[in-house]
Amino acid sequence: MLAARKDKYYVIFCLALGSGMRQMELLGLQWKDVRWSQNTIHVCRQLSRFGGQFLEPKTKNAVRSIELGEGIFGILKEYYQEQLQQRIRAGDEWQDQDLVFANEKGDPVKRTQVVNHFKSIVKAAVLPELRFHDLRHTAATIMLNQGIPPVIVAGRLGHKLDVLMKTYAHFIPSMQTEAARVMDEILLPITIPIKDRVK
Repeated sequence: MLAARKDKYYVIFCLALGSGMRQMELLGLQWKDVRWSQNTIHVCRQLSRFGGQFLEPKTKNAVRSIELGEGIFGILKEYYQEQLQQRIRAGDEWQDQDLVFANEKGDPVKRTQVVNHFKSIVKAAVLPELRFHDLRHTAATIMLNQGIPPVIVAGRLGHKLDVLMKTYAHFIPSMQTEAARVMDEILLPITIPIKDRVK
């Protein structure tokens, strides 16, 4: 994320990676969806891929609340203050749609602009070719590799658990050894040598 720090869409990239949200969910996010006291955002709409129209999320699982870490939520708070100044500068030209990610006049940000900025950052950082959607995949992979239960990851992504398992099963670390150790500790708390057992 260091390579994107000075980009105008830095906060979008941070939130995409920190939450696992889809791009059009991010662009449809409104400030009323931000629960400041709970460090959460409520996903309940998405912007149409053609812009200007808001739609319901693609599935019922996509309607969800996502808790954010203090760091990313802090970035969002700073961004809110910056947008307040942007509204003042725009004056009467500001079209208030309560959008978290708005252009200079308050209208929805164009999907293609975000994608193009992301491509430029990837190229400047000399990274393999990546899509914006790969931020979502990266978020899922990181969480699973860090041992976050799949049901929690599925909830954050707005997936059904079986869909998550089919897509990301190979990223889930094997817990067989840990499971065997735990069961040993529970079932065999005291080891009795075979020679000492009563016949």
